[in-house]
Amino acid sequence: MQLWNPAQALSLVVSVPKANSFREYERIEGFREIRILLRAARHNLRLRTSGPLNRPIGEGRVFEYFDEFRKLIAGAASEVFFVDPYLDAEFVSTYLTQVRGGVLIRLLTSPKTSRLNSVLPAIKLYQAEHGNSVEVRSSPALHDRYLFIDSAEVYHSGASFKDGGKKSGTVISQIVDAFPVMWQNYSDLWTSAKIEL
Repeated sequence: MQLWNPAQALSLVVSVPKANSFREYERIEGFREIRILLRAARHNLRLRTSGPLNRPIGEGRVFEYFDEFRKLIAGAASEVFFVDPYLDAEFVSTYLTQVRGGVLIRLLTSPKTSRLNSVLPAIKLYQAEHGNSVEVRSSPALHDRYLFIDSAEVYHSGASFKDGGKKSGTVISQIVDAFPVMWQNYSDLWTSAKIEL
């Protein structure tokens, strides 16, 4: 960590004792901070060596598509933020069940009533069983599909999350150079979107 980023190494010095604390809330916070630091270090190393993740998914490779996003979702330490105008109940059972406990889930989708009538009851049932906090907002200004992880990474999906790999090939692309602008744009869109749940 010292070789990668001396300032971040100091953060690690503070986080490790928290992770070894006898107080549960400090231990949870310490592990969360360490996961975020390790993720940032891994991300930086990948950019220096092989570049951002770009993964083509062939037609009919539904599990391969799901598995790529499952790995990203499972690694989230504080938040997952999905942007997809076509969310449905199947999306909830497929993807939200991959989110670890205590991670905030935000969903930004289309205001189309038929889709919301499907997804909102599924989310309420998911929350009752899993306990994760889920916030849902809608905006008519959506077109593409994105997954933001821990306010630090973003991945674009060429297909809707519910359809990835079913009917045609697609690509999962990590966006690196435009991340700050995209994060700001979708944070602003989230703020102005209609609260659904």
